[in-house]
Amino acid sequence: MLVKGKVTDYEGSPLDSVNVLVVGSNPPRGVITDFNGNFAIDVPVNSVLEFSHVGTNQKMQINVGSKTYFDVALMNELQGQEITIIGNRKNGFNWWWLLLAIPVGYGIGKAFEKNPKKVTI
Repeated sequence: MLVKGKVTDYEGSPLDSVNVLVVGSNPPRGVITDFNGNFAIDVPVNSVLEFSHVGTNQKMQINVGSKTYFDVALMNELQGQEITIIGNRKNGFNWWWLLLAIPVGYGIGKAFEKNPKKVTI
């Protein structure tokens, strides 16, 4: 049976590249979500789907039963933690800002600000 769904983060934003696996399938069977967090996978009735994503602190398993659509929310690994980003911008571009800003979801636009920022995500 074809099962479809959408995977989002805790704020409701779509998550792309989430692994959606059929637990216990042999050979292993799975898909990844598209840019909008959507997925579609053909599974046997009463299967179990496992959802996991880089940057989340959980793997979620859902019993399919006879349902054909699921909305799944995965929690961000850094949710609720406070981090401090401090740095000085000199003439030119500081690559370390970009390397730090993107993985923590801080955004490219904020990477160019001159003042230190305390961010809670």
